[in-house]
Amino acid sequence: MRQIAVALSVAHRAGVVHRDLKPGNILLRSDGTPVLVDLGIAVVQGGTRLTQTGNLIGTPHYMSPEQVRGTALDGRSDLYSLGVILYELLSGQRPFEATESIAVLHKQVYEPPPPLESIRHDLTPETRQVVATCLEKEPEARYQTAEEVAQAVERALRAELAARRFLFRRCGCHNRWIGICLIAAP
Repeated sequence: MRQIAVALSVAHRAGVVHRDLKPGNILLRSDGTPVLVDLGIAVVQGGTRLTQTGNLIGTPHYMSPEQVRGTALDGRSDLYSLGVILYELLSGQRPFEATESIAVLHKQVYEPPPPLESIRHDLTPETRQVVATCLEKEPEARYQTAEEVAQAVERALRAELAARRFLFRRCGCHNRWIGICLIAAP
């Protein structure tokens, strides 16, 4: 996820907002490096609009509240979508589910996500905070840049690794491969 945040940072500095960030638009190279793809509905900030006003563009489960409302977007909209992906990666479920797309969109705007700690008790506060900050309804309450997200993800990863090492010492387990599996398992 840090690499995706870095890729978003490059796009945002160029004035490009992805607007459809979702797991299907993150591919993995053979070495495991993630690649951000499908900028087909991306918009250049301050540029001419290429889509009609009033039409929703994006995937409902990953749309930011401001995208749902049809208000002006900036890179923070993509950071919300990144938060949805992080929530899904860590919990195995999307934060907002409903049978109808309109109900999902309503939840994106008006309802808080179920607390991540109610699903994953083993995550550190640093990890939970990264997700919670990305999923703030108001852009001003989120991370303001993708660089901030990348730094927060790095800190959360270090906290997760430190927490896991503590558990292994306490258990007397020193098998590195098992430790990696335990960190990756939801």
